[in-house]
Amino acid sequence: MIQALDILQKQLQDCAIKNPDQQYTYLLPDWLALIQSDDHLIARRLKELLLDIEDSRPQPRMTLIAIATAI
Repeated sequence: MIQALDILQKQLQDCAIKNPDQQYTYLLPDWLALIQSDDHLIARRLKELLLDIEDSRPQPRMTLIAIATAI
């Protein structure tokens, strides 16, 4: 899972650098199934990725949508 987040971060950074004026939307389906309640490392890594995107200059026009179903 951490590898998937690393790949996503690299892809987001590449898009922001190459096309800073373009809008990007990423869907992360079934996200809850990937993050177990005791898996703090993955949740923390996702939070850091989102903060890195938010703090980027120029600020990229990106939207990440995490989709989860509650049972």
